Amino acid sequence: MLSAQPRQSAPARGLTLIEMVLVLTLLALLAAIALPSWQQQLQRSRRGDAIAALARIELAQQDWRSRHAQFAPTLAADGLALPALSPGGHYRLAIVIATDAPDLTSGYRAVAQAIGAQQGDSNCLWMAIELLQGELRLRSGPDARLGNAAADNRACWRQ
Repeated sequence: MLSAQPRQSAPARGLTLIEMVLVLTLLALLAAIALPSWQQQLQRSRRGDAIAALARIELAQQDWRSRHAQFAPTLAADGLALPALSPGGHYRLAIVIATDAPDLTSGYRAVAQAIGAQQGDSNCLWMAIELLQGELRLRSGPDARLGNAAADNRACWRQ
């Protein structure tokens, strides 16, 4: 015999519109919180590009100085023959006479200036290695004056 009871329909499956909106809102909130931290970490890792390029310049300068009466005046072919961009392309490189040194016999300053996406790294836009009268200094700053305080300078050079 057939029963006269009505059939119960299967429960609906899937997400309702309200549930979908809540999930998307939660994802957007998490992304908004995580994005700045991710960008800071990315900028910090790109600083390694400047550090490696400046270390390469330092080694090349020591090699040059062992064969010449002064340090190399440029990165170009008449100097160290090194590229003007860091390997990753995040920094523009140059050699300048350090303001504390009267000429290239007593020292030099190799600078790396952030370009492109790395310009968001506001406190470490400029990084430099200075060799003055035998003393090597690591410097950094938001501009060419390289005026970071000691703690900020250590943060720029830390990997």
